[in-house]
Parts: sequence; C-alpha cells; structure tokens
Amino acid sequence: MSILQQMFYHVEHKTIPDSRFKRIKSIGNKTLLINTFGVIIWLLALFLFFKPAFIQNLVILEKLDLSTPILTYLLPIIILWGIGLFIAKAIRTANNSKLNKLNVQSGEIEISKDIDSSILNKHLDEILYFFEVTKYDVVILEDLDRFNNPDIFTKLRELNILINGSKQIGRRVVFVYAIKDDMFHDKNRTKFFDFIIPVIPVINTSNSGAMLHRMLSKTQNTDSQLSPDLIDDVSMYIDDMRLLKNICNEYAIYRKKLSPKLHHDNLLAMIIYKNIFPSDFVDLHNGKGKVFAIFDSKPTLIKERIGKINVEIEAAKREIEKIEVICLKNIQELRAIYI
Repeated sequence: MSILQQMFYHVEHKTIPDSRFKRIKSIGNKTLLINTFGVIIWLLALFLFFKPAFIQNLVILEKLDLSTPILTYLLPIIILWGIGLFIAKAIRTANNSKLNKLNVQSGEIEISKDIDSSILNKHLDEILYFFEVTKYDVVILEDLDRFNNPDIFTKLRELNILINGSKQIGRRVVFVYAIKDDMFHDKNRTKFFDFIIPVIPVINTSNSGAMLHRMLSKTQNTDSQLSPDLIDDVSMYIDDMRLLKNICNEYAIYRKKLSPKLHHDNLLAMIIYKNIFPSDFVDLHNGKGKVFAIFDSKPTLIKERIGKINVEIEAAKREIEKIEVICLKNIQELRAIYI
C-alpha cells in the first residue's frame, strides 16, 4: 500500500484519471472560469434549441436571429458536446466504482470498498494500470532492509514478474533495490537478484577522522581550536556521512549561539554524543539519563577522590616518619652503606 502511494502521488492526477486512488485536486481560477463559462454556453444553447421563445423574451436577446445558419448548426454541436462530456465522466466514474448491493425497489445502491482480502490482488490492477498509462520503466526501492524481512523481496519479485508478463504494458520494467549486504545471510541473494552492483562506502571508521577534520575546518576555521587527538578518538564511532555532516552543522550552530568562552572540545564532544545517543541527550534536559547521573554524582566523586588522596597523604607521612628515625650508629655502618 505504501509503495502504491509513492507511485501514484509521484505523477499528476490527470496522467492516471481512471485510478481509484482519490486525492484533493486544486482547481485554478482560470480553469474554474473556463468550466463555468462552458456550462453557461451549454445551458444557453440548450434553451435556444428547445425553448427559443423563452430566450427571445429576454431584453438582452430579443433581437437575436435564431434562423442564421451559424446557430442552426452550432447549437446541436454544443449540445452534443456537453452530453458527450457528461457521458464520458459518468462512464469513468462507474468504471472506478464497485457495486456490492443494488436494491431497485428501495433505490438503494451500496458501493463496496473492500472486496478482496489480499493487498496484492486488490491493487494489482492499479499497478498494471499505472505502468500502462505512464512511460516509467525503472522502479527504485530503498531502505527496505529496515524491516528485516526477506519475504518483502519475494512479493516484490512476484510483482515484477507479473508486470513484465502483462500484455497490456508491453515493455520491461526493472526493479532496483538499494539494500545492505547483510540483508541476506547466505548465497541466496545471488540467486534472487539478476544483477548486483556493489557500492563502495564513502566513509568508514578509517577515514572519518580526516573527513571530520576537513569539514570542521570549513566552519569558520574552528579546526585550529579543536584538539586533533579528540577528533581522532571520536571518529572511530562515526561511520555514516549524513551523521558526520549533521555533527558539523550542529557544532557550528551551537558554537555561534552559545557563549564563546565554552571549551570547544567539550562542546564538540556533547554534539557527537547528541547525535549518537539522542534519547539520552533529551533525558539530560529533563534531569534524567546517564550523562545527568554522571554530572549529578560529581560532588560524591570529588569527596571520594579527596578521601583517597588523604589516605595516600597519610601513608606518605608515615613513610617519611620511618625514614627520619633511621640513623647510623657508627662510622663502620656509614662505610658499609657507602660500599
């Protein structure tokens, strides 16, 4: 259903007028004016042809001569033209509707919306109709690996075979899938797809550090104020180009809006944490999360650290006292120590 929506909302409604997928159509002032003028002309022609006396009684049209050859031939053409448009619209509307119940006695007509249970069978005619009236011969499907369900590709392959086997389309339609290599865990992927094109990644953990250096240097020469060691350390956690770009953009915005006295390394570290763990960063504003727990425990950590340092100081003092009480009894001990 979602794939169908992507396809049908990609083209204009006038390209697929017989589709049962309805959407809001915006009628411009020019089109509305032309249609209104056409209806008025058709109604006027209808009255002139069947009730000429009624029209001639009007003050504006009382001098109109209906016996002229132009009106004699033009009026039937206009009337037939309007009737033809009405019949064509009625046929198209009836073709797009499914009648489930018809009661002649009570004049009741029920239009069925859900007859078939299978989504594929229900909308297969819509898909075939789409490719029949359009000239598209390539369909690109991406991010399907997020569902982690290989059965989706089986259904789409069946659909592709049905489209290419349909005589009403008469051309080959190619389905292109953009997925990760680990979607199929065995060699079945080579059997499923007709042709596989490997895509070399633009960025990974090995070159993300250099790329982060380069992109940060473009944001008002901030790279010189950042620690290269920090960038090299955090780059091993960045393996996506979109993530890297977003980190640089947010760093530039935060640096411009916040106080210039902020330490740039700390600011960059928080921006990276915000992008890699966004939920915990949101919890930080609400007084929750792991980062907040660390900041909240700062006094306790300081107290514990001071206690450890005091213990070390006391141990050092006792060692000093022991050293100070050591003394030599005679010259022979001094000579022995010296040797």
